[in-house]
Amino acid sequence: MLKGVGGLITKPIGGVFDAVSLTAEGTKKTLMFFDDKANEHKQRYPRVFYGDQRFIKKYNKEDAQIMKALFYIENKKFENDVFLDCIKL
Repeated sequence: MLKGVGGLITKPIGGVFDAVSLTAEGTKKTLMFFDDKANEHKQRYPRVFYGDQRFIKKYNKEDAQIMKALFYIENKKFENDVFLDCIKL
């Protein structure tokens, strides 16, 4: 009986502490949501996949810039086209 009465007192107190702790954690996460994120700003353009088999070459900044430009022309008109290579003149 003593164990039951002890639980009657300690369980609600423990619940209050849990509620306060979880509320504080949720508030902290909400306030930190708008902080700068590590990968928010990309350092380079995405890698280009070449040909029908979509194979990978060594990263080429110029190819990546061209592919990104083609991707945004006329509402992604060239999104499903195959990129073969870039030739400089």
